Order: sequence, then structure tokens, then C-alpha cells
Amino acid sequence: MRSQMVDLWSTISSERLSLVALTPDLLAMMSGEVASERPFEWPTGWPDDVDRVHVSMWLERAAQSDVNVAWGPRALVDAHGQMVGHAGFHLPPRPLEAALGDASFVGKRDPAAGGVVEVGYTIFPSCRHQGYATEAVTALVCWADTSGEVTAVLASVVEHNDASVRVLDLVEVPLGERV
Repeated sequence: MRSQMVDLWSTISSERLSLVALTPDLLAMMSGEVASERPFEWPTGWPDDVDRVHVSMWLERAAQSDVNVAWGPRALVDAHGQMVGHAGFHLPPRPLEAALGDASFVGKRDPAAGGVVEVGYTIFPSCRHQGYATEAVTALVCWADTSGEVTAVLASVVEHNDASVRVLDLVEVPLGERV
């Protein structure tokens, strides 16, 4: 299985960003479990309390399966080698029933056929309003489309997060519901 995933682990490139797969080694470094030379820089104090929980969950999932690395979160790295945020899919493509049954999915339960993924993204506050979220989500949706495994991309947004709603509108990802 690993040989098929190597291409899926490859960095996804957009005009200004490299979307770097968060491997178990990289996640262990980000969590502070391993001290090593960083392949790129992330903000001082990151992960914060919220993302520390995410990094721990991502590490656990990445350690379970190469597929989870390929379809998991990616660091958004700019041309200067600075991480500006993270984006990716919550889990690999699954039948709709399985996707909707996952505790991390909070969107609307509309029917769709085939492989379903839910996209998520965070841009660090100092990097917002520069189009990074739109660029990253566009690259992810295009990548998922070329995989041949995905027939629907879902997203949910916290209520009053108008910037994220705008991103999803621009990329034409259907918004499940505001939560």
C-alpha cells in the first residue's frame, strides 16, 4: 500500500503555496515529541491549545495508515518557507453514510454518491486576508478530483465566519451548514 501512497504524499503546489503532507515524523516534531531540524518554519507558540489537540489527533491517525497521511492535513508553506496555516481533508474518501457518521462531521446530511471527503482549513491570524485559504482549498479540491476517488467535497463552517463562507463560495464547495 505504501508504494501507491507515495504519489499521494507528494507536495501539492499552487501559485504561492506548497501544501506539505503532515507525516508522523513531521507531526511528532510539531508536537514537540521529537527535536529535529525543521523543514520549514511555523509560528512561535504554535501549536496553540486548540491545534495541540488537532496535532495529537493527526499524529494518531497518520500512524495508523499511510492513506490517512495522504488524505490528512497539510502544512501551507509560502515561498519564504513560512507555514501560513494548515488545510486538508478530515479523513480519506468514504461512502456518504460513513462520512456523515464520523463524529468530526457537523455539516448537513444531504445525499451524494461515491467517495466523500470533508475539507477543513485554518490560516494563521497574521496571514489572513491574502487569499491563502482560497488558494489552498482550490488546490485540495483539484487534487481530490484528480484522485478518481472523490465524488463530493463537503464543508461546514462556524456561524458568522463569513470569510470561510466566501472561500467555499469561490471554490464552489457546497456548504453543509453553519454550526
